[in-house]
Amino acid sequence: MLKNEKSITFAEGFEQYRLAIEYKGVGAYIEAIDVLSKTIMQLSSASNTTWNEIHLISVLQDRLADVYMEINEFEKALYFLAKSLVHIDILLEHENQDSIILYENQALKVRDMAFLYQTLHQYDNAIIYFKKAIVRYKLLIKFGGEGADAIFFIKRELKILKSRRKR
Repeated sequence: MLKNEKSITFAEGFEQYRLAIEYKGVGAYIEAIDVLSKTIMQLSSASNTTWNEIHLISVLQDRLADVYMEINEFEKALYFLAKSLVHIDILLEHENQDSIILYENQALKVRDMAFLYQTLHQYDNAIIYFKKAIVRYKLLIKFGGEGADAIFFIKRELKILKSRRKR
């Protein structure tokens, strides 16, 4: 973190998130990346990060991945999805074990990572992440969430990927 930057509150971080969404909405991707990156650093610098701030950091990293996907920087998108997933895992492990929304968020991130690997023609990694997504969706179903349709769709994608690998 730069010396002139200070940690910010959850409310300030949320306002910066909204600003970044506005930038992204008008195609100002560089500005959105700058705001999201700076806000993540500022929230992460807090000495006593709250659970809400950890969740917001995850959301910011997820939006950063979205921006990178929009500008076809898939490796960077994968990096930020993975970082976001770590924060969701922390929340599930320590705070919100029964949160259907967090389990759904987790499953979606893993599935998105699989699609990114597929786009990059990294079929082995795509298969690994589609299998991980199935596990996450099964966990989501266990806690009362929806996931059966997603599992069906992912299994279909796995068949297609496996046939591509054999070519």
